[in-house]
Amino acid sequence: RMRLTIKFRHPLLKTFLYSIWVPISVIVLYLIRFGMMSLDTNLSMPDLYEDASSYLMLLISWPFGMSITLAFQKLFRQAPKTAIFTIVVFAPLCALAVTVGGLLGPVGVAAFTIFISLPVWLQFFVIRIIHNRRQFRSNL
Repeated sequence: RMRLTIKFRHPLLKTFLYSIWVPISVIVLYLIRFGMMSLDTNLSMPDLYEDASSYLMLLISWPFGMSITLAFQKLFRQAPKTAIFTIVVFAPLCALAVTVGGLLGPVGVAAFTIFISLPVWLQFFVIRIIHNRRQFRSNL
């Protein structure tokens, strides 16, 4: 049996690659909101510049998604079922936050993404504390 696995020397690179879901989710949110008809290929020059800045904002949102992606990864290692529920709730919120933050520029994208990742980090630390207490009590 052959399994396809990618080995990363640096866990940060793995998190960076996994965080591509942030710009992809913004694109999906855009398509849901405006529909496929918004992808018109007959763009005038001013529209082309506006779209170029939108693409730049998607590239900027990618590294800012590392915070919440790392929180999801760590939470998944501690409590997989809780992580899945958290991803279902906070991933769409993050996409919405990046979209709204994009209106304020790169600083807005960073602030909104980090703000949305804080509850996920809090959940990870609470579960970690509970897990460590259980292990401590079982060792007594």
